[in-house]
Amino acid sequence: MNYHSFQLAKRLVRIGNHLGAARMLIRVSKNISQFPTTKVNILTTTVAECTQAGLKQAAYQFACMLVRPEFINDVNPKFKKKVEATARKPVKVDDDPEPLSPCPFCQFSIPGTQLECPQCKNRLPFCIASGKHMILADWCHCPSCKMCANYSDLKAVLEKSPECPMCEAAVSPMAIKISDDPLADF
Repeated sequence: MNYHSFQLAKRLVRIGNHLGAARMLIRVSKNISQFPTTKVNILTTTVAECTQAGLKQAAYQFACMLVRPEFINDVNPKFKKKVEATARKPVKVDDDPEPLSPCPFCQFSIPGTQLECPQCKNRLPFCIASGKHMILADWCHCPSCKMCANYSDLKAVLEKSPECPMCEAAVSPMAIKISDDPLADF
């Protein structure tokens, strides 16, 4: 799941969705121990994307992680000064909260990229196009691999690059449709 989030972040950067990419990179960076050989590159990219997306508090937190002695010598010299400058300036205001959406199990409102519901304790299925949890009213699936996605997110991704984010098969944006019975698909 974290690997798909990382791949999805790269795709979101290519199509210009820096906020979505930053949210996926934050998810990956919180589990950075799963990527032992690319820790520094992922954290550096997270700082850059969070800065570009306006998530200054998150950029500061991950920049502080990068300036630790075990990481700082491995940071690309091209980005080292920017990372150090970000880590030197504490951010006094919190980032804008992530938009809330309903849990598909109990309808409790939770942040879009959270994949576990604190109310019903269920693990939530995630959208292959955005990495957010699935929303019943927006449920669809890839016609090729049958993986679930939020219709609005998959359509937006396919309009920029007409291939499924999961199976990489060519998929026309017109080929997807909202599920008639999302509870059955769920």
